[in-house]
Amino acid sequence: MRIRGLIVSLMFVMSLLAHSAAVLAEPDYAKWGRLAMEEAAKRFKTDIVDYKYEGKKEQNGGVISQHFRLLLREGKREFGVAVTIWFHRDTEKVIRIQMKEIDDLRRNNETDWLE
Repeated sequence: MRIRGLIVSLMFVMSLLAHSAAVLAEPDYAKWGRLAMEEAAKRFKTDIVDYKYEGKKEQNGGVISQHFRLLLREGKREFGVAVTIWFHRDTEKVIRIQMKEIDDLRRNNETDWLE
């Protein structure tokens, strides 16, 4: 009876650990989101308030582009920056990083650009 209780307890702990690992797993774009924020912080030298992942596109030749929008704050001024990162799918070597300031944060008639 004691062994059965130990086995049940062990299975419970293992299921909790498995669930915790699944909850803590990062999305596949997290690495690229960090890179987008690091590069924007270097370029604009201001606070990054938030960011939104806009998706990825696979292109010819094994190239992938990851797309983000960042919200930056400089004093009382808030502005957006669109960041695109191109890299090789197999090696994850960065090919190019493009940043473009967004004047209108309500692009495409969105009511809240960070929905």
